[in-house]
Amino acid sequence: EIPVYDNAGPRITDISPSKYYAYDGTLGETPVFAEYFDFSGVKLADCRLWVDGKEVTSDAKWTELRMDYVPAKPFKIGDHKLAIRLFDNLGNRTEKVIPFSVSDMTDLNVYCGEVHSHTSDSDGTGFPENAMEFAKNVGKVDYFAVTDHSQFIPEDVYADQIRVADSYDEPGKFATIYGWEMTWNNSCGYWGHVNVLNSRCIVNNINENDLPDIYRWLEFHPESVAMFNHPGYLWGNFDEYAHKTTAADKIVCLSEIKGASYDREYAHMLSCGWHAAPVSNEDNHLATWTMETPVTGCVISPSLTRQNII
Repeated sequence: EIPVYDNAGPRITDISPSKYYAYDGTLGETPVFAEYFDFSGVKLADCRLWVDGKEVTSDAKWTELRMDYVPAKPFKIGDHKLAIRLFDNLGNRTEKVIPFSVSDMTDLNVYCGEVHSHTSDSDGTGFPENAMEFAKNVGKVDYFAVTDHSQFIPEDVYADQIRVADSYDEPGKFATIYGWEMTWNNSCGYWGHVNVLNSRCIVNNINENDLPDIYRWLEFHPESVAMFNHPGYLWGNFDEYAHKTTAADKIVCLSEIKGASYDREYAHMLSCGWHAAPVSNEDNHLATWTMETPVTGCVISPSLTRQNII
């Protein structure tokens, strides 16, 4: 038998706000939460929560796996700080301090980056680590996503891509986003290609899921942001932008523009009732991520974090 020693506190698996996240104060209050786990169990009686130096432990709702806090009054415009301390039943402790802010959206910044690129996990070059490293240190963009063709990506590979994105995410300096490209082709119909960002789930069977199926899937994953990739007759223009639903229209909010030849398709999309912003990406399959062309996409945001970019 091999003895196992537990000398680490509860693991925080998800928390909001994230470091340096800027709430949009014009949209009202956003609850604060944390999700956590420990094999020995979490000793809730010893756990603590502070906001701006004031303890609010008793105002939060605590369970074995999650804490939720809704302030009595909305956060004021400006900088804030959240601190959480967790204990397991063996006495191990975890602490996290998160500075964040609330914006009135009068002070916004322009951040540049790309959300459509490939690696050798599908039909590109290099590995996701290479792409993230290159985009951050050579391309020097503010945000970046690897979005490989999903039919080549089993769930375990996608989980690893998310892990890589998480490891390179540096709030305030470099925002990484994860995602995949739904790539219908001549084996299943030229629906077009759809990028899906910010979902921890992946759809990789292109033969059993058509375009209306993906729109329905997106309705059950409202955390996602989707994009019409390089629309046109060569790769597909989404059945002439048919099958729009109210829910899908909110999530498919980007349409890729790769030059003047895409202007007609963008006008066509708008005329069919979709509300999607134009955005530029390289769709790079080479080891020159973000550097192949001088054109880039831009996001106007109060802060440089993954959540703010999304």
